[in-house]
Amino acid sequence: MKKTIVVYGSSTGTCESIANTIAEKLGVEAINVSDFSAEVVAENDNLVLGTSTWGAGGIAGRLV
Repeated sequence: MKKTIVVYGSSTGTCESIANTIAEKLGVEAINVSDFSAEVVAENDNLVLGTSTWGAGGIAGRLV
């Protein structure tokens, strides 16, 4: 079976909450983007990525 992980970047906790819900439904782990590495990529076949946005959908500055 292919291994999947959910990776999120959250400023207010909303994206983290949604990522954890998705991970729970998929039966996989969710990790903060600060824990993301080349090893995580190598160990997983599928990455589900989520990030917070500001205003009209711009990526939050501290996550870029």
